[in-house]
This record gives sequence, structure tokens and C-alpha cells, in this order.
Amino acid sequence: MQGRGKQGVKMTDNKPIVALLVEDNPGDATLIRTMLRSKDGIFQLRHVTSLSKGLEQLQQGDIDVVLLDLDLPDSKGLETLLRAHAKAPHTPIIVITGLAEKEVAVRALNQGARDFFAKEFLEQQLLTGAIQRAIG
Repeated sequence: MQGRGKQGVKMTDNKPIVALLVEDNPGDATLIRTMLRSKDGIFQLRHVTSLSKGLEQLQQGDIDVVLLDLDLPDSKGLETLLRAHAKAPHTPIIVITGLAEKEVAVRALNQGARDFFAKEFLEQQLLTGAIQRAIG
């Protein structure tokens, strides 16, 4: 099933943007949750800690955008992106990872990611802007 991202959900719609965060690090998850929570109810964040649970959520089809870490307990590296993209090819995926290598970023973008952020450089405006572009 596909998310609403294909249908062009915009931040100005009355419904919140449903973002699925697939992140196993509690500190990183809290940081991202805080970044999105402060945007006046625009975002509804769902959080899972493994790719398998993320794939289950994607199967429901009501996800607008995926925020995906590449280093999870049950999947590592670009294989994580490929598996998520295969499950929901029309749902935009933004990679947020600790793998701050240019080669990984280029390969992720070439393999379907809409954007790529190294966690150490992630800021609220960058993240919310990337989400808006991904679903716009």
C-alpha cells in the first residue's frame, strides 16, 4: 500500500502529516520527536525501533513520510532503505543516520531516498523543510 505522500499532502492541510520514525536510539528519537512536536500540531509522529516494525506500519498505508535510520537491530546500511522502499515505493523516505559518509548519501539518494541527513548536522528547519519537499 502507499502513503498519502503520493497524493500531495501539504503542511497547510487540516490533517497532520503522519511521519513514521524508524530509529532504535532513544536519544535520537527524542530529539527528532522534539523537533517535530514544536511545529504546532502539523506532525503526527509514530515511532518504532526496528525495520520489521516499520514495515508493518508501512503496510497499513496511512504514512505520509518515513524518517529512517540505516543502522537498526534487524537491518544495516543501504539494505534498510531498499527494504523500506520495496514495501512502500510511493511513500517518501528521508534517511537520518549516523553514517555521515558522502558515498552512502549519494547511494541512498540514487536508491530512492528523498533526502539524507547525518544526525550530527540535523536541525529542525532542515528536517521540516525536507519533509515538506518530500510530500509536496
